[in-house]
Formats: sequence, structure tokens, C-alpha cells
Amino acid sequence: MLFNYLANIAPGYPNITGSTFIVEGNPVTLTCTSYGGNPIPTVYWYQNNQLVDDTQTTTNGVTTNTYNFVADKTHNLAVFECQVDNNVLQNKLSTTWFFQVYTVPNQPTLTGSQSLSPGSMYVWTCISTGGNPAPTLILRIGNSQFSTGITKTSVLQSDKTHSVTITLSWAPSISNNGQTLYCDVKHPETRGNILQTASLQLTVTVAPSYIRILPSCIVVNEGESFTLTCEADGDPPPTYKWYHNDVIIHEGAVLTITNSI
Repeated sequence: MLFNYLANIAPGYPNITGSTFIVEGNPVTLTCTSYGGNPIPTVYWYQNNQLVDDTQTTTNGVTTNTYNFVADKTHNLAVFECQVDNNVLQNKLSTTWFFQVYTVPNQPTLTGSQSLSPGSMYVWTCISTGGNPAPTLILRIGNSQFSTGITKTSVLQSDKTHSVTITLSWAPSISNNGQTLYCDVKHPETRGNILQTASLQLTVTVAPSYIRILPSCIVVNEGESFTLTCEADGDPPPTYKWYHNDVIIHEGAVLTITNSI
């Protein structure tokens, strides 16, 4: 009489393959494989100690469980564990895996004064939220990046994203009039070389310190024409408007009247 005897054999140690980082909203595939074993083992997937998948296939002595899902913030650095068991060993075999979930930052906000006086100190603040990992923020005028007067802070939020703040303390000059202050957010993990940008256009002016009408006193006869000139300083040069009884009668520094008003 012939007997077929198949010995109980422990399964092979589980091997995991998958991504080490993924962008939020993209599909994820984690594959756990165990070689051999008699009886055929069961391959389990756990996330943070909770069973999430116990489906598997066995081909030519190789047992595989492929777990598919879509990445969200809760998966960032979560512990994924693959366990293998066929009741031969006293304890299940297991190995773990984790990955980072990259999250696109929200559009930045840039706040601060836009109407400025030269030589006075002002403060601007740019904030980027919702990104993971923390983005890089820079402040610039045109193509000139600020390297002084800058402070930066980064705070990890409860949803595992970062709130990054950059602050600029700066005293503009009259040469900055009409220029634009930019805040650029760099996040190559999700946006490659494409920047997120917020901006403020700056107006730098010197208020007039005096205004006068020349001649300061004039005597004319009725019906005669006369000319008045308004003078003022300031940078950029001021514009002039002449009023009579709260009504604009002329625009420009020189007013010529040909008849009595």
C-alpha cells in the first residue's frame, strides 16, 4: 500500500513591494508575497493594526495579496503590515511598510501695505497651508530675492499638513514705486517646477511738503485775463486740479482766466 505524505512546511517570510511616496488622490498598490508553505498560507494586510485585506492568489507555490486603494492624508506614515500564517509556526510571520503622502499646498496669501512712504519700515506676511512635505517660500521684488529681514516658521497641522509662514520687514525706497512684491511657493514633490505665486503692487510716494499759488496776490480789472501757477513738491510729481465753488474748472499747474468767474 502506498501513502502520500506531505509534511507541514512553514511559509516563506513575507516580502512587500510598493511606493515609498505618493501624491494625495493617486492610486496605491502594495503587494505582499510569500513563497512556499504547506498548507498554503493566508496573507493578510493590516493598516494601523486593523485588517484591511485578506484576499490572495497562489500560483506555482507563490501566494500573493495585492492591496489597492487611493491615497489620502490618513495614509501618511501609517503602518501597513503584511502577516503570513498557515498554522505551522507558533506566531505569524510579518513585515511592515509605510510611505509618505504628498499633498499639494493651497494657494498662498500675501498681506501687507501697498501704499508706502520711502524709508519707513513695513511688514508683509505670506502664508502657505495644506502642503506635505513643507513647501519652500521666498519673497522677491521682480527677480531680486530678499535675503535679509526674513523670518520663517513651519507648523505641522492636525491633518498632517504644514502651515508655513514667511515674514518680511523692509523699508522701501522711492525707486520701488510701481514695482511688485511676489511670494513664491515651491513644492517640487507635487508641482514639479510650477510655482504658486501671490503678489502685491507697491506704490511708494513722498507727500508734498508745501503747496503755493503764484502770484500770491494779484489785482486785475474786470474782463482782463490773468494767469495763476500752482507749485508743490512730492515724488512722484503731483497732479494739479483747480476748483471754484467745489467744481473742477481746470487740470494742470497753470490756470489762465480770460474773464471774471
